[in-house]
Amino acid sequence: MSRASLLLSRYRETSDPLRTERRIELAALLLSMFLVLQLLYSVARIFIISQPEAILPAPDSLVVRELQHSGLVSAEQSNEVRARPVFWPSRSPLNGGAEAAAAENTKPGKNELDKVKLLGIFGEGDSAGIIALVKGNKKRILLGDKVVGWTLDAIE
Repeated sequence: MSRASLLLSRYRETSDPLRTERRIELAALLLSMFLVLQLLYSVARIFIISQPEAILPAPDSLVVRELQHSGLVSAEQSNEVRARPVFWPSRSPLNGGAEAAAAENTKPGKNELDKVKLLGIFGEGDSAGIIALVKGNKKRILLGDKVVGWTLDAIE
């Protein structure tokens, strides 16, 4: 008899009281064989199936263009910017004149703007705006919206 027929005869035995144990042994043997085959298949896939080839970036995406800058800021320009803080009531426009006089007449009280705190900026273009803490509440303020008497005209 061959080994396979001996193995099969071991599990066909019906008069042996250990028949149930032998069937459990057969199920464990089949499960072990299945796991070994699955492991062999996984290892074979790793070595047989090649990795996808890398795609190199386009040459124009690697070109770094030189940034255009207007040069260094002079001390006078730096002082001028510092003298015009963004959210202070005493802020003056860059060019004084009729616009400045009109703005002075429409400015709300000093204490009103103290209740607004800039938390962040979002968006771009026409959908840009700011996130501000107004009287303890967070608000999204879009371009053109009014808050405590002030209008958000531009974000730069």
